[in-house]
Amino acid sequence: MRASLIRNIYNIAEKDANLLLITGDLGFGFLDDFQSKLKDQFINAGIAEQNLIGVATGLSLSGYISFCYSIGNFLSLRCLEQIRNDVSYHDANVKIVSVGGGFSYGPLGVSHHCLEDLAIMRAIPNLSVAVPGSKNEAREIARIAYQEKGPFYIRLEREGFEEEEIAEMVFGKIRPLSNKGEIAILGCGGILGELFKAKQILERKQPVSLYSIPFLRPFDEAFIRQLAMEKKYIITVEEGLISGGLGGSVCEVVSQMDSRKAKVSNIGVPHQFCYEVGDQMHLRKKYGLDANSLAQQIMNIIS
Repeated sequence: MRASLIRNIYNIAEKDANLLLITGDLGFGFLDDFQSKLKDQFINAGIAEQNLIGVATGLSLSGYISFCYSIGNFLSLRCLEQIRNDVSYHDANVKIVSVGGGFSYGPLGVSHHCLEDLAIMRAIPNLSVAVPGSKNEAREIARIAYQEKGPFYIRLEREGFEEEEIAEMVFGKIRPLSNKGEIAILGCGGILGELFKAKQILERKQPVSLYSIPFLRPFDEAFIRQLAMEKKYIITVEEGLISGGLGGSVCEVVSQMDSRKAKVSNIGVPHQFCYEVGDQMHLRKKYGLDANSLAQQIMNIIS
């Protein structure tokens, strides 16, 4: 997903000299073309992420479009004050690309577990929040972030689900990946790869619908209300904390409805720190976020 997003940003930057890429001493290999061929549009701000966001804000208020690129927690939690007070308060045209969402950097421990970012970023006014689940979604979200004026937060993970070429995505809209039966499974980000496998297991017994939620702000409330009226179950799945994330977003909408058909259930990481070190799949299995565990949890919910 990282390579796909960066490649599209590079393609746009070739045509727009006002697009800048600012990195926190990260991403080399992915960023070689920027550094060598668009050197006047590339800044390495070093391991100083708070300063990076401040510089990006100043440049954006001077007419540039600043894409910031660094590791998940370092570009979100460490820079929270700058994102709130500098970027979002001034409605600056800054795009924050946070890599390593969820347990992507699991072996590096709790300092690198990026689980709270979506809930926190959703709470900040003016800030759009996107979570691509595939290379295609990452490429499209790069385009949308460039076209939409104002603050934008993009959470990237290591891998997502595989899919054929897709139609042009619409900002703020949910993407149906399959639509059949009375069970609606909603996922965002790389966990959709596990959900596709879980769907295959579940469909040995009954049909299920699967939806990608690439935008948490703005949130497609109308689509959620429609699902709540049509489906028997809505089940959200995310590699992060449920409260304030995808699960929280859905519950905020459904709780305001006078009536509904669907029962809503949420699957995600418990509201606690993870003291265990391991790769992404090891930690997914620990929290029941691998395909087999997800299929079993969903079967328990609907039985």
